[in-house]
Amino acid sequence: MSAQFGKILILIGVLLSFSQSVFAIQGKRTNFLDSGPGAAGMSFGGALVAKGLDVSAAYYNPATLVMQNSGAFLEYSQPNVNASRSWLGLSAGGSRYSLGFLWKNETLPLSSNKNAFLMSSSVSDRSIPFLPKGSSIGLSLGYIQENIVGYSASSFLVSAGAAYTKTVRSWDFGVGTIIRNLYFSGLQFISAGDKEVWPIEPEFGGYISKWGVKVLMSAKGQNQNDLQYGFGLGYQPVSFVEFRAGMNGHPRFGVGLEIKKIRLDYAMSLGEIKNANSMTLSYLWGKPEKIKDYTNPITELSARYESLPEYILAELKNTAQSGDIPELHDVFRLLVVDPKSEDGWSFYTALTGKKRFKVRLPFFNKSKRQYLDFAVSFANDAANSKELGQQFIYKYPRSSVSKLIKEILVSDEAVQ
Repeated sequence: MSAQFGKILILIGVLLSFSQSVFAIQGKRTNFLDSGPGAAGMSFGGALVAKGLDVSAAYYNPATLVMQNSGAFLEYSQPNVNASRSWLGLSAGGSRYSLGFLWKNETLPLSSNKNAFLMSSSVSDRSIPFLPKGSSIGLSLGYIQENIVGYSASSFLVSAGAAYTKTVRSWDFGVGTIIRNLYFSGLQFISAGDKEVWPIEPEFGGYISKWGVKVLMSAKGQNQNDLQYGFGLGYQPVSFVEFRAGMNGHPRFGVGLEIKKIRLDYAMSLGEIKNANSMTLSYLWGKPEKIKDYTNPITELSARYESLPEYILAELKNTAQSGDIPELHDVFRLLVVDPKSEDGWSFYTALTGKKRFKVRLPFFNKSKRQYLDFAVSFANDAANSKELGQQFIYKYPRSSVSKLIKEILVSDEAVQ
């Protein structure tokens, strides 16, 4: 553990010392890649240097591409009638390495346009053994091409990033950094003119999440006295909806909706003159399998819950095949850990003469955890299962699983 912690401290120390020297020599400048892709990134205030969401990680920090869904997305916005901005992204990979591609296009008045092409790659500690556990590194190679009122110029750039994530009990947290424009060959519009060189720009950030709530923050800039800060807040009450808010110069708000493999993100940034709107459509596939942290109580509880149905169903079938009638209590043991079990409901109907009723696991993380606690206890015939069931009914009387718990409590009282 101490060796692991030492590696992390060394990595952070190197990045900090390098960035301090960068801050000291740079002046404040901007370019058309100052803002990143995706309505989700916009609503989070762009504070995604430590937390990847999708292929947009290829811009915010290529190191966070690892462990993201493979996918593609398209974003289009029109700041005014004479200008438009669009992003196209594509990524593929898994838990060891990932690749991402981004294309940004801006059309401007007077037949002017700007294009940026970014090719990013990321590898995790699973591919590079000497990296601290939970860390990853990434690299972005870019090509910039601009046409301004008949004058053209192009340039190459290189950016690099690192990230570290960890889960402690039910808390997820992480830190990340990216050094943008480590190399920039320069834009020269006139052969006799000077090259426009984008300055090296470091950015740091962190995030923490628990119970469907995530908090993100970042700081970037070329001068210690003129940093640009980003803040983001997200709340995911159910698995397919996330509400977002952020701040980066102006307040931002947004929402994300994910159904199966399709995700739609919307964001609005409140401006002094005009509000800016953004919408992103994404198609996701191939989410890499995460290593389960069984020191996390929720993960351990879910694993126990998922392991019980097969064992209890085998007991019921053996009882029926031997010619005996299964006990209703054992049928309920199966239903609490597998509410969709056809065999369980068949036994229930045969033993009680009652019809099957709908039972769905709670959507909200807090109520789901409390139900899992009851279900695992009851399935294992723990002494406190009745008390846990009563507590759940008291807190969540309208939940569909409360009806099942009531049936169980009434049945157990009748037997006693």
